[in-house]
Amino acid sequence: MWSSTGTSATAGGYPRRPRIGERDQVGRCELQLQAASAGAHVDRLERERRLVDDGRETATLPERADAARDVAGRPLGVLRVGNARALAQRSEVELRLDGHHGDGERSVDVGDERLEHAARIEAELLHRLEPVGRRPRVVPVLVHRKGDPAARRGSDRRCRLACHRARVALASVATEVTMDKIVSLSRRRGFVFPSSEIYGGLASSYDYGHYGVLLKENVKARWLEAMVQERDDIVALDSAIILHPAIWEASGHVSGFTDPLVDCRTCKKRFRADHLQEEQCGRRPSKRPGETPDCDLTEGRQFNLMFETRVGPVEETGQQVYLRPETAQGIFVNFKNVAQLARRKPPFGIAQIGKSFRNEITPGNFIFRTLEFEQMEMEYFVPPGEADEWFRYWVEQRRSWYVRYGIRQEGLRVREHDADELSHYSSATSDIEYLYPIGWSELEGVANRGTYDLDAHSGASGTELEWVDSGTGERYVPAVIEPAGGVNRAMLAFLCDAYHEEVVAERQRTVLRLHPRIAPVKVAVLPLIARDTQMAERARALYEELRLAMVAEYDDGGQIGRRYRRQDEIGTPWALTVDEQTLEDDTVTVRDRDTLAQERVSIGQARGHLLDRLAQPWSPPPREG
Repeated sequence: MWSSTGTSATAGGYPRRPRIGERDQVGRCELQLQAASAGAHVDRLERERRLVDDGRETATLPERADAARDVAGRPLGVLRVGNARALAQRSEVELRLDGHHGDGERSVDVGDERLEHAARIEAELLHRLEPVGRRPRVVPVLVHRKGDPAARRGSDRRCRLACHRARVALASVATEVTMDKIVSLSRRRGFVFPSSEIYGGLASSYDYGHYGVLLKENVKARWLEAMVQERDDIVALDSAIILHPAIWEASGHVSGFTDPLVDCRTCKKRFRADHLQEEQCGRRPSKRPGETPDCDLTEGRQFNLMFETRVGPVEETGQQVYLRPETAQGIFVNFKNVAQLARRKPPFGIAQIGKSFRNEITPGNFIFRTLEFEQMEMEYFVPPGEADEWFRYWVEQRRSWYVRYGIRQEGLRVREHDADELSHYSSATSDIEYLYPIGWSELEGVANRGTYDLDAHSGASGTELEWVDSGTGERYVPAVIEPAGGVNRAMLAFLCDAYHEEVVAERQRTVLRLHPRIAPVKVAVLPLIARDTQMAERARALYEELRLAMVAEYDDGGQIGRRYRRQDEIGTPWALTVDEQTLEDDTVTVRDRDTLAQERVSIGQARGHLLDRLAQPWSPPPREG
């Protein structure tokens, strides 16, 4: 890498371009990039005003260029510079013609995982071509020349990326995210399993594997941070799953928590009567229920969604109770306790994460709708006159939370409920919807519940659930604004939005580009050669240090490329590789999941380096296509 230090500057303050063949002492290899976009022409390649962010390695294009030539089919010479100080100034991007360097070239396997390193050059080049409105498909040709004086000390394969004029496509492909792909990845990498599988399974019940648990816990932790840790006006609660049955009578769930149900006497399938246009006929999937002469639907009847059970040693004399269908009622009946003990006054909130259970008529679509699920609910108690203002506030707060942790803006929308959609307790409801593979569906709902719940429980229990200002003596029943989301649906949205496929070194790569603070594993530590005792010992020691600060994983199984692929598929943002150079200078390679960029950092600085990167803002790369 060259910088303004030690170089002469032009009148404009930019450092001079390096002369052809000029090298520093850190070692580099030459990479030729060929633009293969049919018919793509660039009449004028504008000068680039920013090469890369400070602190990253850069690549420069050498002199002797003709900027007016076509890009299509022309080699773009790129001088790859490694492991030096960041470029302090700015430079130009130019084109040059490059001849064939046949003498002294030797080839390696095109599938060599070291070719992933070239992906960073591709990303940089495409970024440079953006000002002229062209995004050609880039095909790198990596050339190794024997006897190159710039080679680092040590093994040839360590300091060189090499391929004999091989066309290695590094093009991203437009990724069609389907539910089948998400289910397959979740099963393959241990995020989610069908429940009770050895007994044939149970419909819409799922078990979460190691990475699924870590991902869910991260979603819940980020929610609690946003709701409790980062605010002074919300406290946490964990109420019981089985509550007094009178609570559900007072809330209206016993009489009104129902869905209309119809059965088909022909195919024996059961449907929600209000969702028939979204269902498929059991015998002719291209048709809707009731659209064929063979369909014989029953009259609609109401179906209560609550699971019943009994408390007591003898079923006949036990008390009938319910598994809670929502966590909100446990918050409402604890309003008085929290208001007295938490030293909060309206507006203030009570947040809770917990399991809920619903006997859904037509569960399905993987973990989108299941019999049991985790909810993240917060009840925000406000003066009644301020309810509309706070309702709008929380709709935007909840939408921005998903954007903050990596959901693309174009995948989210806010849909207001029509009057005929509103629940009996709600005066206004807006759904934050996500574009799942199954279409736009509710991710989280925000409702203005008014004073309905506190009034209902006050009347049924005989306990006044109101706010009394000790200073003024003012009394009122607070209105409630409720943001309510599901951990499962949020997890599914994060998986869908992060899923990406691309081609690296002529091999397809599947990667989960999860926000680093959502990703189940933050860093993987990999010895380049697992059988090398020194590498393994250094890698293990580094892993033991990092696991104290973040969720880390040590992986020494299989070739280094396969290990990278495993970590890509579980969404690990960074991989630290211990190699021969580590044994010489105590540095490790840090590989970035999203860009495939690699840099070397000192082992002693690795922990601080990763913590700094975890604290930095992050946004997802734009989707291709």
